[in-house]
Formats: sequence, C-alpha cells, structure tokens
Amino acid sequence: MEEYKVNILVVDDEELNLKAISRTLRKTDYEPDCKMSGGEALEAVKRQEYELVLMDVMMPEMDGHETCRQLKAAKPDLPVIIMTGLLDDESLKKSFDSGADDYIRKPVNRIELISRMDNIMRLKKARQEITGLYDSIMKDLNVAAEIQKRLLPPMISVENNIRFFSVYEPCENVSGDIMDIIKLSPNKTVFYVGDISGHGVQAALLMTAVRSIIRYIFENNQEKTVADNAGIIISRLETLFSTHDKYMTLIIGMIDSEKMTCELINAGHPPMIICGSDLQCRKIPSQKGLDPIGWGMNAEFSDEFIDSVKLSFGDRLFLYTDGIIECEINGEMPGVDGLKNMLESEREVISSSPAFPLYLRQKLSAMGGTVDDDLTLMSMTLSNDKDSSYYAFRLPSVLHKVRDISEQCYKIIIDAGFDVKAAAEAELVITEYINNIIIHGLNQESGTYIYMQMEVGNNQLKFYVYDFGKKWRVAKKNQNMEVFATSGRGLEIIQQLTKSMEVKRLGDINETTIIM
Repeated sequence: MEEYKVNILVVDDEELNLKAISRTLRKTDYEPDCKMSGGEALEAVKRQEYELVLMDVMMPEMDGHETCRQLKAAKPDLPVIIMTGLLDDESLKKSFDSGADDYIRKPVNRIELISRMDNIMRLKKARQEITGLYDSIMKDLNVAAEIQKRLLPPMISVENNIRFFSVYEPCENVSGDIMDIIKLSPNKTVFYVGDISGHGVQAALLMTAVRSIIRYIFENNQEKTVADNAGIIISRLETLFSTHDKYMTLIIGMIDSEKMTCELINAGHPPMIICGSDLQCRKIPSQKGLDPIGWGMNAEFSDEFIDSVKLSFGDRLFLYTDGIIECEINGEMPGVDGLKNMLESEREVISSSPAFPLYLRQKLSAMGGTVDDDLTLMSMTLSNDKDSSYYAFRLPSVLHKVRDISEQCYKIIIDAGFDVKAAAEAELVITEYINNIIIHGLNQESGTYIYMQMEVGNNQLKFYVYDFGKKWRVAKKNQNMEVFATSGRGLEIIQQLTKSMEVKRLGDINETTIIM
C-alpha cells in the first residue's frame, strides 16, 4: 500500500534552509513543496491544496507577515507556522496578528519543528472532526425542524367556518411552542396553544408527545365532555413532565359554533384576547385556572376549572405564547396590556385581513422589538355562514398542482350558485396568478407553500393569497409589470377580470387581496 504523505508548503528565501528543512520532513510523514518568495507561495496555494505552511519572516519584497495575512484571507483554515529568529514580544505579536497559528525559532531544531507540526495537525484534525459533527447535527436539526413544522396546523385554515391564521417562529431550529386545531364535529372545534419551558431538542420532543396525547384523547373520546377530556389530558401531561425537568403552560378551548360559546381551560398560560365585532378588545383572564403543567401542584380536574365565554359572529380570538409579550421594545416588555393596546391600534387591519397576526409581527419589528424566545400567534375569526363561506388551501410551489386548486375553486363557486362565467373567470384568475408567483416570484423553487383563503359571498368573491416569493408591486391597469408577467399578458388579464387587486409586503411574505 502506498504510504500517505502530508503535503506541506515551505516558504524561505534561503535555499540552504529549504534543503535542510526538506531533508528533515521527508524522513517523517510530511512531503514539502518549497517556494522562495511570498508571491510564489500565494500562487501555489491557488493551484494546490496544502495541509500546513511553514513561513519564514525575513524575506525580500513581501515578508512573511504580509504573506501570511494574504494567505489567511484566501485560506482561513490553512494553518501557518512562522519561522523567525526574532523572538521579542513585538515581533511575536506581529506574527500572531498576521494570522499565524504558531511559531518556531531559527535556526530550526528538528525535534521542535516536528513536535510543533504534529501538534498543529492534531488540532486541525480535531477542528475538522468537530466541524463535521456540528454539520451533521445541524443537518439533523434542520430535518427535525421541517418535521416539526409539518406537525403544526397550516398558516391559514378554515374549520366549521372559523378562519384560523397562525405565525410560528422558533428562536432556534426546533421549538417548544405548540399549537393545533382539531375538528370534532360540524359544530365543535378544539384549539390550543402551549409553551414548553426551554428550547432545543428536548422541548421539541416533548412538544410532539404533547400533541399526540391531546389529539388522541379528543379524537377518541368525542362523546365525553370538555371537562372529562381535559382531566385525562392534564393527568397524562403531569405524568409526562414529572419525568423531565420541564414544565409547560397550556390554554385549550372548544368553540361550539351552534351555541356560540367557547369553553376554556388555562394552565398558567397568558390569557386569550377577544376583539369583538365592534373592534373593542378585551382580555379573558382565567378565574379558575390551573398551575403550569409539571409543577406538580394541580389538583384533580373538575368542571370548576372551565371558563365559558359567550361569542358573537365577527369576534376575533387571539392566542399567543410569551415570546410576544416579553419581547423588548425600547428596553421594556409590552406585557398582555401592551399587546391588547397594539391590537386595538390595528382595528382596520383586524377587520379587513385574515392575516392580522402577520401585521402584528411586522409592527413589533417596526417598533424595534427584539424577540429572544419562541414566538407563536394564532387568530380565530367567527364567521356567519349565512353571509359568506370560507375555504382555505395550501399549495406546494409546483406548477402541475395549480390546476387542481383552481378546479376545486370552480366547483365550490358553482355549488354556491354563481354562474359558469363567474366561476370560469375565477378559475382563470387563480391559475394565472399562482403560476406567476411560482414562475416569477419563487423562480420555480420547490420546498415552499402558497396559501390561499377564498371567501364566497352572496354577490362577491374574494381571495387572499400568501407567498414567500420576492417583493413586487401591482402596476396600474394596462401598464407592463416590472417584475411579473414580463412575457405574456397574465396579470393584465387578471386585472381586467377583477374589481381590485392589492399586494402588501408583510415581513418576508406577500399578501395579495383579489376581489371579483
């Protein structure tokens, strides 16, 4: 088997020094490549890979310090040992300031030279192993983060004509925040938001266990009351967290859209905020709430721990984790009252857009808010199905899936009593617009989703489309678009078929509102 040699670059303007060092290195595992100037050394590293550089300091034209500085700029991970006869503090400082990893005295001692080189190579190998391990861990964490996101409800959804919109931002790759929506019957919808202490993998694993427990109990005990199911859930979660040095806050609710009530169970979580149809906001503090799960202080669960809230059509319910109320704005935390005030200041947005959690997140950023925790927001809007019906779609960013969504919309619109012309125009608008997003906004990059909410009213169709593509604006009718539809007349056709079309940028998301 051929013996492996470590390729070393040796730089010295004295030929005798090069020959002496080369003889020494060739008796070991090192194979020297000798250069007699800084310029030759810089050219050599462009053409060939080296494991280590031995660099003389005193050279004409370009000394070893400047050569080392330029070499480190091009190859920051390539270790350099400076060879110098100048061992005063100032000279050594200059060597290390130029990027050298170590130094050796001249004339070079064979034992010292090999020892320092071996030590540098051990350190380099250790760094490479650590970097490889880190990259592997980060790859696994990125996969875990993607799996965790898929366990969460989609950004926009509709259940029992309740419109849900959520924002989820982990402060690390994976998060301990949790939320879910569970449709139990045509009238009953369960929702919850929770926050597990800490961050990272352990909190994320607990999050998946919590989700599985809650969903399993509600889906397999639909005949039981909220109190019965909540009692089972709290008991099992207390057992789960008793084996870990963690705790969680949790708020669970069930909306009965026939009785127009919401039953709430709060275990140490920030209170729900309701913005009424009059756009006045109020906190729903728990009068009978539980302690956080995992503290071991919760008594046996009963009906008296449930708060019941009367609802009205048009009410907007808002849940969140403490990442938003504990973010720093000018050195202060807004708290629950500050969040309530922010919601009240955005009444126009709350009444007009299903995505007001996105507007709120953008407002926090505009105010200089610094979020150092996982952040989760969930909004729910109660709609009267006698006035309008709502539908939500999540579409992967691939062209061949667009037709499926537009055909579904066509059928829904026809079933709602619109004529064929209106349904066909809506189908064309959806197809053309989403195709434009995928082709021009996302450059046909897969791996992301486009979200859409469709509102079918008595005399009007309204579409809200959310995409993560590049920022753009709507040109006036009959004007060429600067970004989209650079070929063809796709958006010009859309504008001719719609009453209005508006695009807003919310962070890294485009919100498009189309009215027909």
